[in-house]
Amino acid sequence: MPFSRGGATILIAEDDPSYGTAITDLLQREGHAVHLVTDGQEAIATVRRMGDRLDLLICDLLLPKATGFEVIKEIVDMDLGLPVLAMTGVYDNIREVHALRGLGVKGYLHKSSPFEHLLFRVNNLLFPCLDNQRGKYRVAVAVPAQFKVDERVCYGTTYNLSESGVYVRTPEALQPGELVRIAIGLPTARTMVQVTAEVMHSASPKEVKGTAYPAGFGARFYDVSPLASAAIRNFVEVVHREETRGENLGRPEFAVVEETEPVPA
Repeated sequence: MPFSRGGATILIAEDDPSYGTAITDLLQREGHAVHLVTDGQEAIATVRRMGDRLDLLICDLLLPKATGFEVIKEIVDMDLGLPVLAMTGVYDNIREVHALRGLGVKGYLHKSSPFEHLLFRVNNLLFPCLDNQRGKYRVAVAVPAQFKVDERVCYGTTYNLSESGVYVRTPEALQPGELVRIAIGLPTARTMVQVTAEVMHSASPKEVKGTAYPAGFGARFYDVSPLASAAIRNFVEVVHREETRGENLGRPEFAVVEETEPVPA
């Protein structure tokens, strides 16, 4: 379970006081130094003042005085190499997304996304070497998951997913080393995709209390059919393109893969 790595300096440009305060508190609990500004002109001025002391800009696109697009363009012109995570509660048009991509924006997040997904995106931008070492993309995504504990069928949702493993959100206690049969509900398959996985780590509700991380368990795929592997790989690749390049934002086009294995009974 990847608890706080901390230590980054982050600028948030967000004019909604409740949302801005909430994500500021979230990131500060992770050990980051956070600066919050409420309009585009202040964001530009802060970047000019702090320069390369900033590690990340989280920028709302609909800001007063200067839009997020104008802020990002100005920062690109400064040539600081500052990564930007764009946020919006309004824009989801592919034209706007391609405009962000053209400006070099590293990530895009809708405000309706859970806070834990915001944290996942932030960590991916601040610590990209971890996914490079892993060799397989992880994506923050919530889809249904079913599994068995002592012959009981339990229900949860995924927190993140890769071609090689999954983190399942659940209050159920599983032990590292335990093999568990998981059924995952992907839009890439007509029925739930079946995998056998080995539990690598787990976190109880008590252990994650006060953090943005969900209780649950992380598992590495141990036995996956070729069809299930294809469904997971396709889904992860499409979501990863959305996260990093804005392709098909909000309208992913999945290749449907037939999977005939039954859901755990």
